[in-house]
Order: sequence, then C-alpha cells, then structure tokens
Amino acid sequence: MGKANPPTKRLSIEVAQALGAQALCLHNPHRDLLLLRMHLPRRRFVWSDPSATVTSPARYDVEIIEE
Repeated sequence: MGKANPPTKRLSIEVAQALGAQALCLHNPHRDLLLLRMHLPRRRFVWSDPSATVTSPARYDVEIIEE
C-alpha cells in the first residue's frame, strides 16, 4: 500500500479520517500531531522548535553626537 503526503493540513486530516493515520507518509509534517490528537484527544500539545532559543534582548549603547 502506498502512502499519501497531502500538501495541506486540511487534506492531511481528511486522508487520516477516510483511510486512517497509517495512510499518511512518515515525512508528512502534520502526521505526528494528528496521531497525538487521535489517540489523546483531551490533551493539549505545545510544539517547540529546539533550534529556536529564547534569549533576552541584546543591549546596545547609543552615543548621541550633537554638532
């Protein structure tokens, strides 16, 4: 059986509802979230990007030169 890789989240949901989540390709970006929502519908999931780190804003020294 082939795997589907729909281009949008809406189409991914429709494929998962019609054929089951196993029909979605492993590389589909919405697959993992759909599986979690199908198996644990009452839980909330927050995805974070591990490469994006939260840092404090940088401080800059500004020198005003009046002529």
